[in-house]
Amino acid sequence: MPSKLIREEFISAINLALRRYESSTGLDHAGMVGRVREIFTENLLKPILYPGTEIGNGKIVDSTGNASAETDLVVYSRNTLPPYVYGHSVGVYPVESCIYAIEVKSKLTANEVKTSIQKVHKLHELKCLYSFYPLNATQPYGPACTFTIPVLFSFSSDLSGTGKTEIERYRELDPNANTSPAIPVICVAGRGYWRFETKRDKPCWIHHPPTDEHDEIIDFISGVSNTIPEQVWMRGHPRYGNYISINREMKEC
Repeated sequence: MPSKLIREEFISAINLALRRYESSTGLDHAGMVGRVREIFTENLLKPILYPGTEIGNGKIVDSTGNASAETDLVVYSRNTLPPYVYGHSVGVYPVESCIYAIEVKSKLTANEVKTSIQKVHKLHELKCLYSFYPLNATQPYGPACTFTIPVLFSFSSDLSGTGKTEIERYRELDPNANTSPAIPVICVAGRGYWRFETKRDKPCWIHHPPTDEHDEIIDFISGVSNTIPEQVWMRGHPRYGNYISINREMKEC
């Protein structure tokens, strides 16, 4: 059984986030984009962060010069590799340190889903460094760092709620939705939380339905909080020097 006190605090935080979202719906587009990011970050994401993990926004990069599209929110581990932050949490983040790349929407539409999928395709072009190096050795061992997890979260939807579901629309827009979806984690307030489960004999989507206490959002943030420490451990200790040093001639002296 969960802690009644902590659960009630999270239910209150979710209700506050939804009220803050409703009160901001009159803003222009640019103002609304910034506002929903702030609400999601402050009320839903920050309370469950693992020690050493932080939140920013900007671009995710690799050590070969590739960069993702602009990302709404990045959950990253400073203990893995440090970002280069310009100010107000806007910066560039080494892909090896990035656990989640989250797109946050005020109202989910087909176009928003398409745009989010396109962003993930660019993210998939990034190359990860190896996770571990033996002491006093230059050759890495073990696999490359595990990949950044794309997430789509929205405070509302343009679907009626009685016809097509969010996952049905997603399947129409992502041809790989049932085998290797671009976005394996989707949460829409009042509609549900969907995650693509790969630890079964046959990978499939799992739906967490909504409740009056917003268990779809509680289950979503629970999943994020449970995944972060595992992901930090899996990322190991890649070498930051790959991001700043170039190959050049060196001489004995």
